[in-house]
Amino acid sequence: MDHLATELKNAKSNDLDLLSSKEFVLLMCGEDAQIPDIIADHADVIASVIDAIVLRMRKGGRLIYCGAGTSGRLGVLDASECPPTFSVPSGLVIGLIAGGEKALTTAVEGAEDNPDLGRIDLQNLALNSNDCVVGIATSGRTPYVLGALQFAKMSGAFTVAFSCTPDAEINQHADIVLAVVVGPEIITGSTRLKAGTATKLVLNMISTGVMVALGKTFGNLMVDLKASNVKLKARANRILRDATGLAEQEAQTLLLDCSGELKTAIIAHELKVEPDIARARLLENQGVVRRTISNKTPALEIDANLIVGVDGGGTKTVAVLARRGKKDFSILGRGVSQASNPRVVGFSNASRAIHDAVKLAFKDAGIPFTKVGFLAAGISGAGRDEEKNALQIALASLAGKVIISTDASLVLEEGLMEGWGIAVISGTGSIVLGKNQQGESFRAGGWGSVLGDEGSGYALGMGALKLLTHFADGREKQSPLQDKILAHLGIVHATEIVALLHEDKLDKSMIANLAIEVLHAHGLGDMYASSLINDQAGQLASCVGAVHKQMNLKDEMVPLTLAGSLICKSDVFRQALLAHLEKMDIKVGLLTLVHEPALGALRMALS
Repeated sequence: MDHLATELKNAKSNDLDLLSSKEFVLLMCGEDAQIPDIIADHADVIASVIDAIVLRMRKGGRLIYCGAGTSGRLGVLDASECPPTFSVPSGLVIGLIAGGEKALTTAVEGAEDNPDLGRIDLQNLALNSNDCVVGIATSGRTPYVLGALQFAKMSGAFTVAFSCTPDAEINQHADIVLAVVVGPEIITGSTRLKAGTATKLVLNMISTGVMVALGKTFGNLMVDLKASNVKLKARANRILRDATGLAEQEAQTLLLDCSGELKTAIIAHELKVEPDIARARLLENQGVVRRTISNKTPALEIDANLIVGVDGGGTKTVAVLARRGKKDFSILGRGVSQASNPRVVGFSNASRAIHDAVKLAFKDAGIPFTKVGFLAAGISGAGRDEEKNALQIALASLAGKVIISTDASLVLEEGLMEGWGIAVISGTGSIVLGKNQQGESFRAGGWGSVLGDEGSGYALGMGALKLLTHFADGREKQSPLQDKILAHLGIVHATEIVALLHEDKLDKSMIANLAIEVLHAHGLGDMYASSLINDQAGQLASCVGAVHKQMNLKDEMVPLTLAGSLICKSDVFRQALLAHLEKMDIKVGLLTLVHEPALGALRMALS
């Protein structure tokens, strides 16, 4: 490593230990004073990084910093400051450091020298093509960062190699190369000095530039703020006065009318509109206040013959555009965007995802975007009245009339061809719903991953993780399932699961994805996988039995609707469920599989 720019000696500090304290301070000041000009020489590259991240964040992507030592700590610091400064979700900007959280305060020996750890850390975040990974390595060769960037590139994510040395090794895996060469340190090889200062300045520029572009400021005011406590209410009032010229009491009244939402208050004042309209205008302009103020286009005409059905979940959002007929509809286009479960991605991102999906449906249909007559949306995580009302307001610019229900209700609407019956939903989570001939509703399950979700992908995945611990203890004989789960998680031993769980690197969807490995292992004849499938199918069948009893069906043939990725895509799991129902003397009549719940939303819109 003798050739690295970060390892060279600085001739100005040859007699460092002979300097007085003042001479030392002046030397450091002189060295540090060069850094801003050096960074300015890379302004075009840094601006390109900002633009690339903004583009992908608008599609639901994340900014992920990866580094070791000082570089990793600075990445974690920058990421941790974004939520309190810009009111963004904690998972939008992420800092990864070799060795995990412990390495923030204590050196973790060997962590930075293992490229597999960089890959595993990104793998555990379920990296996707909308994400941006910035690998930070002042030396340009840190194995942890090399492994992370290589995996990110293979996963289709956008990659940036940020170093303080020319011709860095990490450059080979980067879409953009940023090499801020600050020269030798006054203490040879101590890159926490000038290189660290340069890193902090550049990361400040990247994250702040991204947030400004996303509309988190109006001028130099932090306006993406909801006044939820005394301190924030005072700050919001002050910012609103600065932005509008209102008096203190006038600003307070307007904020109350706008539920404490500062952006909404600014737009309501500037455009002289009601808060609901202000929220809709902001969403139309991607939450950017200045753009919303300048874009005073009149409201779109409503095409009453057009309807939209939306199915929104924790993974994706599907919108189907159709033209209504007298008794049915004809599908015109389909759009798919990012997740829209407000409890997972936040209200603002959920609203934006629905807007994006609808506009993509118009694009797919090849017709100009306009307001539709009716929009019906089934959104997971929107079961409470306040959530439904908030989304209705946010989607007001898309349709003349908007109705919000849960995603489960779409399955009942689309699948119960005879107007009544039982619907079983088994995907990441699970729930069983019933509707009798009098229109009364019934349910069982659906208590969430902590209390229930029996017979779901999550339940199968969690069962596999528990089995992995049994294999490690020697309580069960090893089987193909063990190898498949370890390989899927990118780990070599079951003990690593504890760290993944404690560091929140295994979320619900990632655990649910392990169901794929359980099904594969079953295909190889693995008795543990087969037992898991049979057990979870039985528990799901017990929920069906509970709804069957609530509906007092007795010996009647009951129409059964199945929906959700697990039960619709896996013949094995579906047949296991039906076998359990047969043992319970539940007589299944018409069996329907619902692959596109958004069509149920269209039927709601039509009716």
